[in-house]
Amino acid sequence: MLSYFKIRNFKSILDVEVDFSYAEGKAPNNYEQLNTIPFLEADKKNRFVPCMAFYGANASGKSNIVMALLVLNQILQKGIIGHYFPNKLNPKYNYSSFEIEFFKDKTKYAYCIEYNAFSIQKEKLLKNNEILYSIDKSSKNNFKNIQTEDYNADKFNNIIDVECSQFQNFELNEPILNENKKLQIFPFLSRINFGYKGLNKDLVDAFNYMISSIVISLTNNIPYRDSLAILSNHKNDNESLQQSFNKIADILKKFDIDITRMSLNRELKNPQERLTDIPAFVEQNFNNNVLRLEYINSYHHDINNREVKFNFFREESNGTQILLSLIGFVLYSLENGAALIIDEIDRAIHPMILIQIIKMFKDKDYNKKNAQLIFTCHATDILSEEIFRISEVSFISKNLKDGSTTKRISDFKDKDIRNVTDFRKLYWNGVFGGIPYPYI
Repeated sequence: MLSYFKIRNFKSILDVEVDFSYAEGKAPNNYEQLNTIPFLEADKKNRFVPCMAFYGANASGKSNIVMALLVLNQILQKGIIGHYFPNKLNPKYNYSSFEIEFFKDKTKYAYCIEYNAFSIQKEKLLKNNEILYSIDKSSKNNFKNIQTEDYNADKFNNIIDVECSQFQNFELNEPILNENKKLQIFPFLSRINFGYKGLNKDLVDAFNYMISSIVISLTNNIPYRDSLAILSNHKNDNESLQQSFNKIADILKKFDIDITRMSLNRELKNPQERLTDIPAFVEQNFNNNVLRLEYINSYHHDINNREVKFNFFREESNGTQILLSLIGFVLYSLENGAALIIDEIDRAIHPMILIQIIKMFKDKDYNKKNAQLIFTCHATDILSEEIFRISEVSFISKNLKDGSTTKRISDFKDKDIRNVTDFRKLYWNGVFGGIPYPYI
């Protein structure tokens, strides 16, 4: 479960803490007997929201929160080069930093990284508030709690110097870069996981959670094959793919879409052969010189109750196609207890269907592993439906001095706002901020 995410100096953001805690204090009466989930529990002292919706005007910075999580993911896998996006309108800081706290089972981890365009300045991993390791260019590195007989501080410093660092030779004005200098560009946590997995279980668990259990998409229009792949745990055999497809199709039909059944078919063809229909997926095997094609068909009943076949990607609506792929990510998150982060989740999706997706994360029958759904949205209709609690809606505002800032409904202590309040009405009346004031 995600606990919080702190962002400093990233695009429109100067300093933001996105808090996922349950902020109502007392639990609802008899909450254990409710089928709806009011919060997720790591333990009795640590409770978190199953959903978080971000609202705000265009260009307020909603997408930048999602993008910051994606950039952290990319840094952990590929290093910091090409991933430095400071706030251009307010040069308050000459570095960017991310800090993320999460629970894996009942263990709390916090990972922090500070960097600029050329090198990592600080990196730290904590377990239950105790430092596992810390790296700081301005002081001595600390590896006390991960050291072994074979891997002492000297060995870890050597890994940073040899495997995490590269020589830089930039013709720029910065004094540090006027000559060849070896700088750390890859996180220590990444290199330990790529080359030394047996060294420390906590480092492996923390890294794997951030890479595999935080699922991020900058759009709800997810490629169909990505959705099928993640739900099948990237198994490419026919049985695994078919099982995953059946799960997706079963949920899609429950959304009151006029489809009676769906099918996934595979064919092998010569690359020179003309294709007569639009495949859902094409893969060429150059060794055998064949194309492997996947077709998705949907079936409807006509006025005479006869079954009619449709090519899914040619004849179904854009919204239905988006749902097919989005459902795969939703099911993966629910089955694996992952945090699913989607930007503009409501694009081309009817609000009533969006409500059902949100309810899957708030329903004990679906969400049995503490999955979370975090998304940006413009569909204010759903704020009137009493599906969100006051901890689960955040509003983004922006100004030059402070950059993008966030405030949850639960933060408005001076207002008498309860879970049964019409959030939409208050939002439209400007109570929460985060609305545009257009005029022509």
